[in-house]
Amino acid sequence: MRILLVEDHAHLQRQLARCLREAGYAVDATGDGADALGRALDVGYDALVLDVMLPGLDGWTVLRRLREKKGTPVLML
Repeated sequence: MRILLVEDHAHLQRQLARCLREAGYAVDATGDGADALGRALDVGYDALVLDVMLPGLDGWTVLRRLREKKGTPVLML
């Protein structure tokens, strides 16, 4: 299962990515809303873990724009 982790707090991003990888998931990570949206639309992720407060596009905007094109499951932080 491939997950996109979107968290702008670097320490939390590293910890979450490590935990997900140890659980057997393939994890890509970014801390930017616009980058997250681009990746989510271009890559076939099985799920997103998405922070609400992000630089650029906030998590709610990313989710709304993603839902216009894809139904990828999203866990909001």
